[in-house]
Amino acid sequence: SLAPSYQLLQQRVYGDDVRVLRAHPGEWQIFVLGREGKSELIATQASKPSYSEIEATLKARPTSRMNMGLFERLQDEYQFNQDSLKPPGQ
Repeated sequence: SLAPSYQLLQQRVYGDDVRVLRAHPGEWQIFVLGREGKSELIATQASKPSYSEIEATLKARPTSRMNMGLFERLQDEYQFNQDSLKPPGQ
């Protein structure tokens, strides 16, 4: 049977931008994207990760936005939204 040779999924989980990548025949890779645009590989696994598995992986990362308090996350989201509305180069 045919299977996709490349898959890239993007999700926003509790303020963290997460990308899940698989290039056949490799494993699934979970990356978290920082505000500065750099990505960091945080996990690999043989099967496609579920949303709850991604949550657990982020929760285990001390620097994850998921581990912020509600008020801190709201402030961070507000700043993210403000920054995303600025024209490029500002």
